[in-house]
Amino acid sequence: MFQRIPEPELMEAVDQVAAYADADFSESHDRIIEQVAEAFPSLRFDGEVLNLGCGSGDDTFRFLYRYPESRIIGVDGSAAMIDRAKFDLASLHSALAHRLQFVVGYIPSEDIPCRPYAAIMSNSLLHHIHRPELFWSAVRERSKKGTAIFVADLRRPGSREDAEELVRLYAGDAPEVLRADFYNSLCAAFTVDEVQSQLNEAGLTELKVCEIGDRHLVISGVRAQTGP
Repeated sequence: MFQRIPEPELMEAVDQVAAYADADFSESHDRIIEQVAEAFPSLRFDGEVLNLGCGSGDDTFRFLYRYPESRIIGVDGSAAMIDRAKFDLASLHSALAHRLQFVVGYIPSEDIPCRPYAAIMSNSLLHHIHRPELFWSAVRERSKKGTAIFVADLRRPGSREDAEELVRLYAGDAPEVLRADFYNSLCAAFTVDEVQSQLNEAGLTELKVCEIGDRHLVISGVRAQTGP
């Protein structure tokens, strides 16, 4: 297993934002919502949900359509991503506006509303964080006993060659900016063992880490206690 190679924490370049916002992630984002439903089959998510690393908002919109009683605060450190999310909300998903608030917020930052949420979710943010303990601290501080937590991310392959093969397999026809970002993200991702160590250090041992397919992992569970 090769050593992790961190990548920039934020996606702010114009070409990056446009490429991600315009790409068709419907299959992968629908799969994320299905995995949430499988992890918490009895939940209606009728409380307030915090989405850390919401990007341009696509999976947030899909979550709201799937769970019509939910309310979401979508947070991203990239102002450019939040601007695109707000644009799509106004032009494409205006019916959701009363249930959704987008916030520019960097981990750690007081800009991220700090209160106990009914659920916390995150998709493809963890591998961007240079100090993962800050991510799990943000999760711990904004959860309470009974908070449902769902974090999906890439997992680091065994070698750079394996990462290159995954790019060829899953992003061979994608724009160059997406191929490069996918490769860099695979190299920046954590292994299951590394994430388990992070959870142990954060005192979030009730959360479970599972490998999904050939390149993803999911961390999910319900907070068993309140407080740090």
